[in-house]
Amino acid sequence: VCSSDLLCGTALVHGAGFWLRRGLGLPFVAQMVHFLGCLVYGAGIWLVAQAYHIDAHYPDGMLWWALGVIPFVLFEGNFLFHFLYAGLLGIWCLMEVLFSLGQPEMGFLGFTGWPRGAYALPLLAVPGFFWAYRAQSPLLLGIQVPLIAWWCLLQAVAWRTNQWAIFWVGGIGSNLLLVAQAHRRGDAMAIPYRFWGALLVTGALLVIGSDAFWRSMEFGPRWGGSGGAWDQWTLNTVFCAITLAAAAGTLLVTWLRRRDSFDATRLALPALMAIGIVAFGYLALVGVNAAVPAMIFGNTAILGLCVLLIRVGILEERLAPFAWGIFGFLVWTLARYIDLFSASGGMLGAAGLFALAGAALLVVGRFWMNMPPKGRRQEKAFQPGVIKWPGWIDSCLGWATGHWQAVLLASVALQLGVVGGMVAMEELSMTGAGIVKLKVVPVDPRDFFRGEYVMLGYETAQVIRRDLPGERSGDVFVTLAPSGDGPYMVPAMASQTRPESGPFLKGRLDRKSTRLNSS
Repeated sequence: VCSSDLLCGTALVHGAGFWLRRGLGLPFVAQMVHFLGCLVYGAGIWLVAQAYHIDAHYPDGMLWWALGVIPFVLFEGNFLFHFLYAGLLGIWCLMEVLFSLGQPEMGFLGFTGWPRGAYALPLLAVPGFFWAYRAQSPLLLGIQVPLIAWWCLLQAVAWRTNQWAIFWVGGIGSNLLLVAQAHRRGDAMAIPYRFWGALLVTGALLVIGSDAFWRSMEFGPRWGGSGGAWDQWTLNTVFCAITLAAAAGTLLVTWLRRRDSFDATRLALPALMAIGIVAFGYLALVGVNAAVPAMIFGNTAILGLCVLLIRVGILEERLAPFAWGIFGFLVWTLARYIDLFSASGGMLGAAGLFALAGAALLVVGRFWMNMPPKGRRQEKAFQPGVIKWPGWIDSCLGWATGHWQAVLLASVALQLGVVGGMVAMEELSMTGAGIVKLKVVPVDPRDFFRGEYVMLGYETAQVIRRDLPGERSGDVFVTLAPSGDGPYMVPAMASQTRPESGPFLKGRLDRKSTRLNSS
């Protein structure tokens, strides 16, 4: 009954959206109803899985939910669908990485030792980036950029880069900042890259430029850091290579697209940041204690980033980057104040730093106030051009627009097929099955915090402890036998091999528990 209600509810909600669009001519209201239908579809996946006790890799539930939303992302282009799609993918990445830690690592392309890292996410993010650039919408792009940054950050958790992860964070931020600077001046599509890039690289450089970080840093190669075939030194060396390759690729693509108007000065600072972060991270890997040069680099790079943001705000006459540059400078001042106060500089060094910060703010303020309005912009306002997509893409979009009813029906059919397929596979497995009645026993009928309650279970724990003593893990089979109490059956014997005949329960044991996790 539950599965039928879910299928009917999903179909009715989407049907109402279809009627609002076609019958009443209310496309915006129809989009809201279809968005509600996507929520009902996702609820259906999890409720069916719970009702049928489906034993699967449960982060896949979020993935299938996101896949069912893709057609609406491509067809509707509404902010809510993009937000839902990106949110589902972000949660899927988090679940895939965090809830797979400690599990056996997987094989990939013939190599072993690959932890689960949601490696399909860059491909799944393509529809969102495509629509954002097609619509020239910084708002939609502002959803996709943090999704990619989030996935990159989670790779440090999946691969367990430990202390070295701060260099990976800085590499991600510097590359995002490089992509932002690769856009033409005044292009609003650079804003999401610049915001998230500046945020990540500032946080990383504050740590890299700190004396406390280098005092706690473990230098030299460390083996067996991530398990499997990857040691810590090899892994972090690969991350260094990825950071440099991404920066080189951005520079090359920018040069190829704008050979005549290529401005190397706009790209110099983020490129140098990426190179410096990788260089000092690699020196730490090979055992070179480059703490003093790294701290000089980190603090100089932060000041350079603040100047860059202030300059962007002045040239584009935008308050946000100008204010972020000033705010970053104040954050750097506070962080270094704490360092100097706790280190050799003491109160005198901290007071001198605050005096320097105050003088710098006065200079910047006077500069902004005295600048003539005509001199704040050195270029004409950027006029975004129309991106020329391949002809087959425009043809596909034109066909989908002309056959929107068929596309919408196919999208709804996909969602109903996923939920209905889950139900069908479980029902098919029970075709011709008989009914087995088991007695349940109460466990812990009272708790100090939860009061009176009843937990029901089967008498399997005693049989498993009797027949499988010690720590066990993996599948377990409990054979059922008739009892003398009417039609009920009771657990008779436990083993880790499948019985040749007769009814049995199948479950999975924890390593240090005799409790059946699933049956």
